[in-house]
Amino acid sequence: MTRFINNFNVLARCYQQSHVKPDKQYSILPTILKLVGDLQGKTVLDLGCGDGFFSRPMAQSGAKWVIGLDNSEEQLKLAGQWQLPNLELRLADIFQDDLPMADVINAPFVANYANTSNELTKFFVRVNGALNKNGRAVFVMDIRNFPCGNLGYRRMRAVGATKMTTGDYPGIFGPNLSVTLWNGGRKPICVLRVRQHSQIAIQTALQEAGFQNIRWHLPIVSAEGIERYDKKFWDGYPEHCELAYITARHV
Repeated sequence: MTRFINNFNVLARCYQQSHVKPDKQYSILPTILKLVGDLQGKTVLDLGCGDGFFSRPMAQSGAKWVIGLDNSEEQLKLAGQWQLPNLELRLADIFQDDLPMADVINAPFVANYANTSNELTKFFVRVNGALNKNGRAVFVMDIRNFPCGNLGYRRMRAVGATKMTTGDYPGIFGPNLSVTLWNGGRKPICVLRVRQHSQIAIQTALQEAGFQNIRWHLPIVSAEGIERYDKKFWDGYPEHCELAYITARHV
């Protein structure tokens, strides 16, 4: 399987700066925590856990056990600062290695590394197969909403991320996205390259993988985010943030 290589062994500390972006801090994180639901007594798998940005609050919210998987040693070194008794970190390729069984699986921004619809389906099959009965998966994926400019480039940069469809790269299949992460100022934090999938392709792949109760959700903005940046700053963001939030169940 050929995937984009965003070398997080190189990007680890730079990418860590993205945690204070308005969208990540006040929308992405609270939305994921809402969608994973009550974790009390549950085993959670955090795919592409990075430095533990999502793993840590899930471990602190009552989960019995949180297992974070990532293929970047540098990211996991940063995650090691969180000495929590119910948090375990493992070096693994989530597209190739065996996945531990879990009641809840959080998979933010990793499904975009599947290059084709077939690869996307295979990844969803892997996730579904790692869920216990009635287990829940939460996916967050970069998408494009057309026509572009629902919020405008400057607004999206202020909130935290801008995207550009870049066409084909040598050796890579299909149209792709260049995702630029911002935290104010004129210089970006970093630029990531991911695979673009249509909403129809995502829905079809989830169904073919055997998921049930597939639901698409609008993100929320936390009260803290509204207090800090005011309502006008967030106008239109939940509807046009170009992120897909999806929950699905293993029945």
